[in-house]
Amino acid sequence: MSDMTNFSDFLRGVLPAKDISKINPIVYLHDPLRAAKSNAGTFLRRTSRHFPTSKEQNTNDKSYWVTFTPIEAERHFPYLSGITPAYENVFWRQMLDVVNELLDLIQSDKSDLDSPLRDGTTLRHVCMSTGVRHDAHMTGVYFAKANAMMYPFCEDPRRLELINVLMIMLWVFDDKCEKGTREETAGVLHEWRMRLASADRGCIESSPLQTYLDKTIAAIYEYNRVTGSTAGREMHHAALNIEYWLKPPANCENHGEYLAYRHRNVGALFVWSCVKFSLDLKVDTSALRIAEWLGWASMHLGMTNDLYSWVKEAKEQSEKQGPANAILHLQQLLSLDERQAVEMLYSMILQKEALMYEQLLSWKNECSFDDDMWAFLRGVWATLAGHVLYSTTCARYAGEQGKVSSE
Repeated sequence: MSDMTNFSDFLRGVLPAKDISKINPIVYLHDPLRAAKSNAGTFLRRTSRHFPTSKEQNTNDKSYWVTFTPIEAERHFPYLSGITPAYENVFWRQMLDVVNELLDLIQSDKSDLDSPLRDGTTLRHVCMSTGVRHDAHMTGVYFAKANAMMYPFCEDPRRLELINVLMIMLWVFDDKCEKGTREETAGVLHEWRMRLASADRGCIESSPLQTYLDKTIAAIYEYNRVTGSTAGREMHHAALNIEYWLKPPANCENHGEYLAYRHRNVGALFVWSCVKFSLDLKVDTSALRIAEWLGWASMHLGMTNDLYSWVKEAKEQSEKQGPANAILHLQQLLSLDERQAVEMLYSMILQKEALMYEQLLSWKNECSFDDDMWAFLRGVWATLAGHVLYSTTCARYAGEQGKVSSE
């Protein structure tokens, strides 16, 4: 357990006192290296990699310097990445009311669309299982802080709220799929697409929850209409076609096959579309020039998630399916023990960061992109850092043993 027990003291001198209340207190910390009894932190060198811009640009860019606060500074903070700094959006408290309203609507929804699985599970049950029934406020914090860390650069709280609605619905549907059989998954996915139907068509069924979701989709498309950007439509389509619920293959003959599955399962296209929407950018995220770099970023998302979640997923691993985590896969494929597999995955993450950074430097020297594309690449870089930060502080991965302060 970390000795970081007073978050306000931790931020003193880093953040003005008037802004400390805007920052979400860290209640849980999870160190996957310590969980595997590894001292890899002493011999796997983490090189700090700031996005390659001039000092003047960093100082003058309020969206990265004034509005948001570097989190990683404390010696015992298990932030296992060289991408720095990690930030958190100051609007997270503003989003809490929206998050809690949606959670309440899900719990009270009695729509026929929410058909129970064979074991009786509905979205209401899934929502309760996250802890809403026992501590609604802390569950709201859990959801609100994820996007506050993933999209720290978003200066429009309403855009962040809309992303939050999609993310919460994705999480509860993903959990419902996990509890169902392969046959039941098709029905859950049909429900997902009906719930998040296109803005002009809407859902055939009316309920307070569905009305809320229809208004959310309409608001996303209204941003498109006003700004002339396609970012909202791309984000909506990416959400509709996301593959969080894709089951791991029973057998992967090499690590590349597992990474190909994870690339689809991690929902990277949705994440990048959220970056574009949150920054209101008009860029082609499918451009061939950045395709390989975004592929590396997608792998970083998946490997980071696997690094921090392996303890939780090892407990839930079913013998009927293939390894649902890179560490479990490496153990099986290469006959490694937990410590060796964790260290190998961590080293792969650092290697991927080095590749991405070298490419950024190359592009910077060529001066080959317009301002919007640079803003997008920088947003992805910050999102990767935020994803590590969230994974580090996520109660879902840490468990009660990772609790570091009172709520």
